[in-house]
Amino acid sequence: MRALKNFEKKTRGTPEFPCALYKVDVSHPEYHMPFHWHAEYEIIYVRKGTIIITADEVTYTASSGDVLVLSDGVLHGGSPEDDACRYDCVVFAGELITKNAAYGTINDI
Repeated sequence: MRALKNFEKKTRGTPEFPCALYKVDVSHPEYHMPFHWHAEYEIIYVRKGTIIITADEVTYTASSGDVLVLSDGVLHGGSPEDDACRYDCVVFAGELITKNAAYGTINDI
């Protein structure tokens, strides 16, 4: 169950392009990803090593080359198996994939 205390509200990118890339290694302050949720989608790409991710109470083991895609509102967190793990997180507003300035929203097409 999502709790408001786990809600992550950060400004990502700009209003025109609400997206952020986080390159995560052992020096990153959130290397061990605390449980949180946000209104944006998230793509996690494991560049090296292995990370254990729990999303909506299901645990996944992701290794080098794996990609996890999380929908908005999913409570998730995780921990690398060792200090050699490297992973990238792209967090973006859903409107980036459902809206096109030239053609309107997907629902309009």
